[in-house]
Amino acid sequence: MATAGDDMGVAEEHVEKHKIMVVDDEPAILRMMQRILTRSGFTVHTADSGLSAISEITEFDPDLIIIDYMMPKLDGFQIIRRLKGDVKWRNVPVIMMTAYDSTQNHVQAFDYGADEFLPKTTNPTEIVTRIKYHIKVKKNNDQLLNSKQDLEKIVSMRTDQLRAASDEIIWRLAAASGYRDTETGTHIRRMAEYAGIIADAMSNPKNVVQSIRSAAPMHDIGKIGIPDQILLKPGKLAPQEWQIMKLHTTIGAKILEGSNIGVIRLG
Repeated sequence: MATAGDDMGVAEEHVEKHKIMVVDDEPAILRMMQRILTRSGFTVHTADSGLSAISEITEFDPDLIIIDYMMPKLDGFQIIRRLKGDVKWRNVPVIMMTAYDSTQNHVQAFDYGADEFLPKTTNPTEIVTRIKYHIKVKKNNDQLLNSKQDLEKIVSMRTDQLRAASDEIIWRLAAASGYRDTETGTHIRRMAEYAGIIADAMSNPKNVVQSIRSAAPMHDIGKIGIPDQILLKPGKLAPQEWQIMKLHTTIGAKILEGSNIGVIRLG
């Protein structure tokens, strides 16, 4: 760590008020870091132990955390492991700053998830520069994540709209056959519900259950091609009439074939 006099070399400049948490069990180090970072425009919160840092982090909500290595009860590595294991804090950059500047500590810090490793002899100007760099990286990553989430919402909304449009087309096709045969229309609605119940009972994913329920109304769509005298005949069908009635499956297949819409292919 630089001496108290060194922090005077950090030029005062306007910096967006990002929040930095400094965790160290040495009061002199905390005071020095407080001066360096405050003069550089940061809002600083200090914690004199790992346990204090863990208990205070939610209220302070830091943009970056600077952690010492050697501390009682909860050392720097343990703090980093906790932070990186928590979905709320895993993307907050962590700089380990320690007097124990060894290759082993470097490697271990990065293994635990640290974003930077700096010896305490690092010049204050470089400390501030590294902080700014990691905050900028985090800001860019946050923007990318927000853009990704926005795109996912748009895709989800468009998917719902397409599904609703597809369902409407299917039900209107089913309704076309129902105009000629009210029994067929009732049967179609009933079969759609039965198909959904069975698909759900078989532990299919919700999207599969919904697709099966949506596709079910098309199973009798081919009846639209059956002559009225056969489709609407109140009595028992003659053998020849029954053969014609069975053609509704072939007619339905021809109506639906070649579609690129998954739910129609299911029909």
